[in-house]
Amino acid sequence: MMKINGISKLTIKGSNAVTRPLIKYVDGMYFGAFLRPGQTYSKVISLVPPVTYYYTNNGATIEPLPYACWNWGDGFVNDNKVRAFQGDFITITNSSNITIQDIIINGNNSNFIWGGKYQDYGIQLPNSGIKCLASTNIDISNVDVTEMGEDGILIDNMTNDVNLNNVKCVRNTRSALAWTGGHTLTAVDCDFDETGKGLTIQHFQIQGQV
Repeated sequence: MMKINGISKLTIKGSNAVTRPLIKYVDGMYFGAFLRPGQTYSKVISLVPPVTYYYTNNGATIEPLPYACWNWGDGFVNDNKVRAFQGDFITITNSSNITIQDIIINGNNSNFIWGGKYQDYGIQLPNSGIKCLASTNIDISNVDVTEMGEDGILIDNMTNDVNLNNVKCVRNTRSALAWTGGHTLTAVDCDFDETGKGLTIQHFQIQGQV
């Protein structure tokens, strides 16, 4: 939706800190893997000799890729011709001194049309509320991120000095907050709950108040 790249100072602020503006995805968004009528999905498995599995939608409407197809080979569906997703709402890349405050982001995953299964081997498609990559000095305050198809907030790829204050990430599909790269994150009066995997933190020593 919104891509911020190479920006040195930017503030995204809702019009009212008490009655914060709500940005909500519409009902009925497709998320996962689907086949159009007559479309075939196939996958070659590296065996000796190689084996090709395939499935064709012989119906008259779009249908989710059957669960059995996700179990072929490595368990991932990497064919862009069958994948459907909305992308991330805000992506921050190679930027510094970015402030986001006083907004509510609702991905509306309770009204998705789901295609496939969700687990470690399953749907892993871009649909986070806020994604921070290779950036510094990120301040997020008085922000709710709910019902996204992936993470509420993802902090990755050497993003440093992130401050979260009064941030609520609930009912997101994978993680409420995923911190997988960088240093120095402070979270005060935050709620990371009701989520598929909760709080994901990898390879860090943590000091903070959540």
